[in-house]
Amino acid sequence: VRLVGSEMCIRDRPARAPWHLAQVPVAVAPPLKAMLFVDGTWLYYSLFERGDRCVIRERFGPGWQATHCVDVSQLPPMIAEDIATQLSETLLTPRGVEVVRTLVFTSYREDVQSDQRVTLFQQMQDLLFEVHLGSFHGSQEKCVDIALAVELLHYATVPDAYDIGVLVSGDRDFIPALVRARQRGRRVAIASMRNSCNREFSDPSIHIKDFDTIWLDDQLERLIVPRSSILAPIHGRAAPAAAAAASGAPPPSVDGTPFVRGAQGVLCLLYTSPSPR
Repeated sequence: VRLVGSEMCIRDRPARAPWHLAQVPVAVAPPLKAMLFVDGTWLYYSLFERGDRCVIRERFGPGWQATHCVDVSQLPPMIAEDIATQLSETLLTPRGVEVVRTLVFTSYREDVQSDQRVTLFQQMQDLLFEVHLGSFHGSQEKCVDIALAVELLHYATVPDAYDIGVLVSGDRDFIPALVRARQRGRRVAIASMRNSCNREFSDPSIHIKDFDTIWLDDQLERLIVPRSSILAPIHGRAAPAAAAAASGAPPPSVDGTPFVRGAQGVLCLLYTSPSPR
């Protein structure tokens, strides 16, 4: 409004929205860091040594290993997606989940020169998983559970090492370590399989997790892939993600949200904040 002579003139201006309707820029929160602690011995026996109780055998047939193989590269993104989905159901602003490191703990018998078990963990090493591979004599494996628990608690005390510690196992021996990690202010998740998971993991009174259990057997079609889909060899096999990249296919995504290749060659899921309405 300005005064011209004795007349008052009103300059045209765009109408302002009320303050409570104004669009406020939404800050994009950095992704949460997740570290995977994989009980490799448990994983191997859950995949290959469950006999008649094997869910993979039920899904793909008794001779599934002749036609299919395990794509371990899918383990980190599967878990990251599940956690991010659970977070989106409880948080107003979605948070990304980035797998910054995957640690695998297992061992092998020294008197076995060539073993499917060793091959599985060689594939994990090729994917830059941090594999702690020990050896033992006879039939009794030692120190693997202790090594995993020590590392989980060690990184829980390292500032900014991880926000979410993910145990991939079904062994109740890890319960004390999970309780202690939560007491250090870390969130804990459990990824397991229904036919090889201790019932205590589902007991809410022992306070060992911050998320619903991530059931790997709910996504077997992603974890177990046809051998015909493998193009580039990794110890005789390869990740479908590498095959897709070689064919020029678009990067994998969930609801239009892309995966990006993160630290140590692990696929990480990054969510972007929705635009303000």
